[in-house]
Order: sequence, then C-alpha cells, then structure tokens
Amino acid sequence: MPVNSFGDYPMSWKPKKELLTAPKYRALADLLADDILTGKLPPHTKLPPQRELADYLDLNFSTVTRAFQHCTQKGLIYGITGRGTFASPNAAIDIAIADEKEEASYIEMGIIKPLDAFNTETFTVMEQVLRRSGISLLDYSYPMGTPYQRAAAQK
Repeated sequence: MPVNSFGDYPMSWKPKKELLTAPKYRALADLLADDILTGKLPPHTKLPPQRELADYLDLNFSTVTRAFQHCTQKGLIYGITGRGTFASPNAAIDIAIADEKEEASYIEMGIIKPLDAFNTETFTVMEQVLRRSGISLLDYSYPMGTPYQRAAAQK
C-alpha cells in the first residue's frame, strides 16, 4: 500500500497499476513509450517526479529510475536538472541506425537527425547571419580557390 494517497492527486501521467507485469521496470517503460508514441502524452509534457510515481505505483524508486533511464536511452523522454523529466518532441522519429533486436558491433554515439526543439533558435541565428553585410551564400565560388586560398597553398 502506498505511503501517500494519490487517488485525487493531479499527476500528469498515471499508468494503470494492473498492467505492470514482471519485470516491472520494463513494463513501466513500455507503458510510458506507448503513451508517448500514441500521443496521450504530448511533446514536452512534464512527467511526475520519480519518487511520486514510485509511491503511486507502490514500486521501489530504483525501479522507476531504471524505467526512465530505459526510455531516455530510446529517446522517448529527456530530463532537465532542477526542472524535471519531459516527453520528447522527437519520440516518433527513429534515431538509431540499427534495429534494437539486431546485435550491433558498434555503439551509437550521436543523434543523426535534427532535434525539432531547436528549430526556433536555429532559425533566429540563421536570420542574424544572413542579414550581415558582405555575406553571399548563393554566389558561385572560385573553382580553383580564392586568391587568399591559392596564396596559402603556394606557401
């Protein structure tokens, strides 16, 4: 029985306890993934704190932490220190090169698709760069290099 009663507590995500099968962390991660991918949890929705969720589900805190880590590795959620954990805006985009079931001989160390969350900032910076005088990105360049480049190559 949970220490606190969360029956009427306003949590942004309340998974059904009866759907948690063994292993519990995997079942919780699957429930979270389903709710994010189906749109029940829209992008940037703040998830309940892990301790509150553990208490609500009558689970060990480390079980919830492990489920959250699993979802973070899959790109479904992201955390901001001091602010909480949120549903990822790119959850539906597959960022892995290989299938999860396929045993790969390499470790994926980077995201190969853009993060939509940064589109606004990127657009603003691009506008500022393009408005500077003297910048022309649509002109043809010197096929043999600029005079400066050729002089540097000769040295």
